[in-house]
Amino acid sequence: MKVVSIGVLALLSSAAFATPVWYNGDDDGLGGYAAMQGANGFGGEFTEYENFTWNSSENAGSIMSTMVATESFSQVYWEIRQGMDAGSGDMGTLVAAGTASANITDLGTWPLVTNFDLYAMTADISPVALTNGGDYFLGMAIVSTGPTFEGGITSTAGVNGVGSPLNDHNSSFNQVGVGLFATNIDLSMGIGTASPVPEPASFAVLGLGALVLLRRRKK
Repeated sequence: MKVVSIGVLALLSSAAFATPVWYNGDDDGLGGYAAMQGANGFGGEFTEYENFTWNSSENAGSIMSTMVATESFSQVYWEIRQGMDAGSGDMGTLVAAGTASANITDLGTWPLVTNFDLYAMTADISPVALTNGGDYFLGMAIVSTGPTFEGGITSTAGVNGVGSPLNDHNSSFNQVGVGLFATNIDLSMGIGTASPVPEPASFAVLGLGALVLLRRRKK
């Protein structure tokens, strides 16, 4: 797998999540790892995985990552698995998977790779019931819109991480048509509960505020 060294400061933290359960830490400015579907960049298609423990009684409902890409993107493929073993190439059991609409913030050009930009990505996913205290693997890949698109996920040293495990050098990647492999790096990825929705009372307060503004304008 191709690794690209960069010198970008960490710009994404767990604050991007309303309710983070596990976040592996900010971009450390040291590397990017291929993670994409639908393109042949970096010599193939890759999904990157990190292990995490789900310490919540709520459903999983959101994901996040610091990503790099040669162009803007709008969708991210995600998976949650159990029992993966990169040493033996065992993909384990698929718990849930899907394609989510990506909310991205362009953080600027990689200083050493001018055709790539750094992006902060968050996305809502379909609610997934996970066992409180259970161990899982989160997989992600940018969905490409063209055959030459290239993208990936940045590395992390665990700064501003939430939950566990952090900085355990136990990630892995699956290359389409080749197989599952272990790596000794950590990836800037995370998973959390669903984004909060304003309660009905909050909508009522907002509506009342609008009425007050209208009345003031009439006066």
